[in-house]
Amino acid sequence: MALIKCNICGEQVSDKAKVCPHCGTELIEETTPDPLICEECGNEIPGGKDHCPKCGCPVYQEKEEDEMRDEFNEEIKRGNSKKKLIPIITGATIAVLFLVLLLILRGIPVSEVSLNKKSLTITEGKTMMLVCTVTPDNAKNKSLTWKSSNEAVARVDEVGTVTAVSEGTCKITVTSSNGKSDECDITVEKAGPDFKALYNKYCKSTWSSYGSDGSFLFIDTNPYDIDDTGIAYIEAYLAIRNINTALGLPSSLINDMGNTTALMGRQSETFSNVGVTVTWTYHPDKGLEVTYKAINK
Repeated sequence: MALIKCNICGEQVSDKAKVCPHCGTELIEETTPDPLICEECGNEIPGGKDHCPKCGCPVYQEKEEDEMRDEFNEEIKRGNSKKKLIPIITGATIAVLFLVLLLILRGIPVSEVSLNKKSLTITEGKTMMLVCTVTPDNAKNKSLTWKSSNEAVARVDEVGTVTAVSEGTCKITVTSSNGKSDECDITVEKAGPDFKALYNKYCKSTWSSYGSDGSFLFIDTNPYDIDDTGIAYIEAYLAIRNINTALGLPSSLINDMGNTTALMGRQSETFSNVGVTVTWTYHPDKGLEVTYKAINK
C-alpha cells in the first residue's frame, strides 16, 4: 500500500482512501499526464520542454477546443483595438505637429494694442503724435494700420501722427494685422487769428507788440502817456478799427471801446466764433489799451 500526503492537513494517508481520516477532506486522485512523444524521432519529451532534446523538433501540444477558441478571440480583440488606436494616435500626432508648425511660421500673435491717449484736443493746423503699445512685446507681426473716421477734421499717417484739419470731432483707430484695435477721440478747435500777420499788416512796434507764440496782440494808443486826451497815435486807434474788421468782430465793439471811461476799469468780451477774447481799458492820461488774446493758445 502506498501512502500519499493530504493537501489540506499534510498527514500521510493511503493512496486507496477517498477521504482523509484526519481532516475529512475528500481526496482527489492525481493523474499522470501522458508523456509527449516527438513526432519526428519518436523520442519521449520530458514535461515542460518545448523542443525535443534529441532532434530539436518543436513540441506541439494539443489544447482544448474552448481554450483555443478563447485565445483566438483575445487575439482578434487585441488586433482590433490596435487598429482603432492607430488612426486616433496618428490623427492626434498630425494635429499637434500642424499646430506647432503653424506657431513656428506665424510666431506669437498680437494679443492687445493700446494707445497712449483715449482723447486728444488739437488746434487747427497743429500736429500731435499718438503712441501705440503692442502686447506681447515679442509678437512676430507688429504691423499696424491707422485710420481717421473723418479726414476733413483730422488726418493720421502710418506712424500715428495726427494733423488737425478743421474744427470738429472724429476718431482715430489703430488696428493690428490680426484685428486687435484701439481708438482715440479727436477734437479739433479753431486755430484763432494769426496775430503775427495782423501785426505785420496794421501795426508798428512803437505802440504795438505780439506774443512770439501767437497767443496775443497788444495795442496802446498812448504808450508814453502824453497828455493829449489819450490818443497820441491816431494810427494806433485806426489799427484797432482795422483789426476788429479783419477778425470779423461786430462794429459795436469799437463803439463800446470809445464809450469806456477810466471809472469803468478793465472791460472784456469773448467771441467764441472767432476764437478770441478782447480786453481794453481807457484813461485820459494813458490812452486806449487793447489786448486780443486767442482762446485756444
